[in-house]
Amino acid sequence: MLIEVNGGIINNIIASGDTDSFDSNGDITIYGGTINIDAASAFDADGTVELIAKELIVNGEIMSEIVQTQMCERYKR
Repeated sequence: MLIEVNGGIINNIIASGDTDSFDSNGDITIYGGTINIDAASAFDADGTVELIAKELIVNGEIMSEIVQTQMCERYKR
């Protein structure tokens, strides 16, 4: 399975109880666009995660890369 984002504006707000904003049993690739995530866990992938997006905002913080801790519950509420 692959999640691929190629552009646009995505506002992804995840309620408590559902922790992963983007969840893939394979890879996640974000090529472009603006993504605003408000979730306990921004990313969960069993494969690779690649960020080439113009802007990634996770819980109000601008990110230039996706690190392993974002795939854990780093952003617990």
